[in-house]
Amino acid sequence: MEPKTDRMTLIGVVLIAAIFLLWSFYNRPAPKPSVPQQASVATAPAPLTSRPAPLRLDSALVQRYSVAARVIQIETPLYRAALSTQGARFTQWKLRQFSEDDGGVVDLIRAGDAPNLQFSSLTSTGDTLSSSGLVWRTASPDQIVLAGDDSSRLSLQATLADGSTLSLTYVFYADKYSFHFHADGFGATGRSSGKGRLVWRNGLRYSEPDVSSENSHADALALVASKLVTLDVKNEVAGVADTLASPPLWIGTRTKYFASVIQALPGQATGAILTGRQRGTDVPQPDSTVRAESYDLTYLTAAPDHVDALVYLGPLDHDILRSYDLGFERMTNLGWEWVIRPIAEYVILPSFKFLHRFIDNYGIVIIVFSIILKLLLYPLSRSSFRSMKKMQTVQPKLKALQEKYKDDQTRLQQETMQLYREAGVNPIGGCLPQVAQMPLLYALYSVFANTIELRGAPFFGWITDLSRPDSVLHLPFKLPLYGDHVSLLALLMGGTMLVQQKFMTPATGTSQQPAFLMYFFPIFLLLIFNSLPSGLNLYYFVFNLLSIAQQWWINRST
Repeated sequence: MEPKTDRMTLIGVVLIAAIFLLWSFYNRPAPKPSVPQQASVATAPAPLTSRPAPLRLDSALVQRYSVAARVIQIETPLYRAALSTQGARFTQWKLRQFSEDDGGVVDLIRAGDAPNLQFSSLTSTGDTLSSSGLVWRTASPDQIVLAGDDSSRLSLQATLADGSTLSLTYVFYADKYSFHFHADGFGATGRSSGKGRLVWRNGLRYSEPDVSSENSHADALALVASKLVTLDVKNEVAGVADTLASPPLWIGTRTKYFASVIQALPGQATGAILTGRQRGTDVPQPDSTVRAESYDLTYLTAAPDHVDALVYLGPLDHDILRSYDLGFERMTNLGWEWVIRPIAEYVILPSFKFLHRFIDNYGIVIIVFSIILKLLLYPLSRSSFRSMKKMQTVQPKLKALQEKYKDDQTRLQQETMQLYREAGVNPIGGCLPQVAQMPLLYALYSVFANTIELRGAPFFGWITDLSRPDSVLHLPFKLPLYGDHVSLLALLMGGTMLVQQKFMTPATGTSQQPAFLMYFFPIFLLLIFNSLPSGLNLYYFVFNLLSIAQQWWINRST
């Protein structure tokens, strides 16, 4: 008669499977946004709550002078921006250091004539005076070129029918992705209702060709009393909105690798509104049925006639965002705030960047990091192996007890625990070191999937972008869970896991698990990892090779 399956092995299997299910659950979009208690929330379709009222001006608010629209170019080492005086809207914000698949550089501004950054004031008569509804005049040249630590002030003016003057001021910096914005004079004719709004509309243009992946990372955020508020459209076709009664430190929207963040200066905001909706996309996409997500950001201002703000338009680079000392780095998606993020933020990212100071190729950095990590985790691995070895040596005695006390479960449990104590065996000692490494796995996934340093970083050969899956074959169909391509690194990773399971575990002549379990996990992980970043698969392939070598050495020495 074949020996029965060890109950503790099955418990371990269930635990590991549960962990992967929780991992999948954690990384799926949340069913509803998380809002701190300090913020009161109201949900409504985005078009109804996020935008100022339609432009309907009385005679006193009509623009006095007819002004020809111009486009002002701002050139810095970091970006090329274009600002149209028609509505004071940005028509481009191209990041020089980041390219797209078509060979051009990333442009964060959506195509079309829609306004983006704007300030508006609601009058006591119900009319809306908005910067987006005016043609502005300026004495600025058509091109502003900045270098080094230069800065430049761009001033715009508009005059209303009653003679009052409105002004907008932008201060651009050569060495920053941010600029300062000031609006003044919007309390026109003294009839202001006391309500002003600073708005970023139409979100950000997608930069990656996979719209589904961009959607999974896109959302709007606000930092309220040190707590992060997140709004995600998900499948809400009508749009969603959150009204924050407490003034946030900043509000922002992000895609996978880029962000727009607005911080009204202290005391100038009374609340905020985050809104989102689905819309068409500006980049090619493999699935034309997928619609891009777009988010609007609205500061409710304390004064109706003026506002001062800092505006950031740039990469989700952790170090750059942290340099503002305003919590902007919370925009980066590095996993669960209390467990995963600290590992990613304070261990993995600094280690990667330190190694990259000496090694140009991030693929080699990953290999070196795998070796260092394997050496650091060697005590845990050795402990796990020894615990497994002890468990296997007591298997014949354990099976004898199971047979002897099969009709007395209480006595069986007592005798089993006595056997474990005499042999110095911890039933879960082989699993605990593996479970202890799971937060590290999640942190690595967060870094590889979201860190802009790996965006477009090649390794060699077919591995041209460590932030994307490595594809050696595209399938004419899409398989559930697996996808529509074949990742060679995922195959190699699954193969090394199978070798570990089948040939490298310490043998005692006693089967400890059903044969199907030996193949289930490598295949299951192969399906999951096929669509994960090639950098993560490279790490696990190298890590598994090192584990095989380590197990061979331990088997030989024991």
